[in-house]
This record gives sequence, structure tokens and C-alpha cells, in this order.
Amino acid sequence: MLENAPAVSSKSSTRPYRKLDAKARMRFLQALEMCGNREQSARIAGTRTETVRRYAQKNKHFNKKIENALAVFSASLECEALRRARDGYSEPIYQSGALVGFKTRYSDRLLTTLLAANIPDKYGKKTIVLEGDLNSPIALTASQPKQNALSVDSARAANDTPGNTSLELFKE
Repeated sequence: MLENAPAVSSKSSTRPYRKLDAKARMRFLQALEMCGNREQSARIAGTRTETVRRYAQKNKHFNKKIENALAVFSASLECEALRRARDGYSEPIYQSGALVGFKTRYSDRLLTTLLAANIPDKYGKKTIVLEGDLNSPIALTASQPKQNALSVDSARAANDTPGNTSLELFKE
């Protein structure tokens, strides 16, 4: 699909651009689904990014197709991240310069990111805000479920203990 794209240098000032005809629009959208980059997709389609932008402004249907192509690209990235996190990927093992096998590696970081994005109540970032001073009430705001947070009274009592200079906010 993309291998038939015209070979055009990005630095050339005499690039053979074409108008955004139906074939160029189709090539642009196909490339956008694959790479997610408007400039590169325009280059593959043999046109300029500005030409695509102006056409999309005038043609709402084409603009919607661009949004759909970018959604396809985003979904493909998410699928690949999930695959690497859940199923892993093969990493070659070498000994003395010779390939002796493969090891499956998993991406804990990708898994953590996917969990935070898809189940934010449980795995998302926790935000804690304390308001007040020593003479006024303490207000506790947390994005964590309330059953895991100590009550404000319990927090005050923990803070009033002699020698305790920190305010414990969450149960262990």
C-alpha cells in the first residue's frame, strides 16, 4: 500500500506535488493510519501538508476521515502496547557472539500505564490535598476510595501524639 508512494525528498524545493485528487486523498489517509504523522502522510501522497489542511477545512467529510485515520493509528498503538505488556516480546540471547536462543520480555511500565488509563479509580494517580494550618481544621481531599483513607479525626489524633511530626493519611 505505501510502497507505491513517490520517492520525494523532504528537503527538495522542487518537489513534484500534485493536487489533492481522490487518489492522493486515499494515499494520504492510508499513510496516516499507518504512521499517524500528517507531514509524512502528505509526502507519501505526493502533496503538501498545507494542501491537505486547506482541503480538510473546506471538506468536513474529509476532515472526519482524517480523524478516523488518526483513531485507527491510536488504536493500533494501544494494541501493540497491550501485546507487549501482556504477551511480551522476544529478545535474542547471544553467547560469544552466537545466537543461542530467545527470552520473552514483558513491559511492566506499559502494563502500569494501561491499567492507569483503563481503570483510573483503582490504578490511577492518587492526589492528596491538605488544607489548613495548626489552628484551623484540616481538609483532606483524595482521589482514592474513602475506605482506604483515615478520617480527618484519626489523622489529627495521630498528629497530636507526642514526637509524631508527620501526618499519616492512609492505612497500611
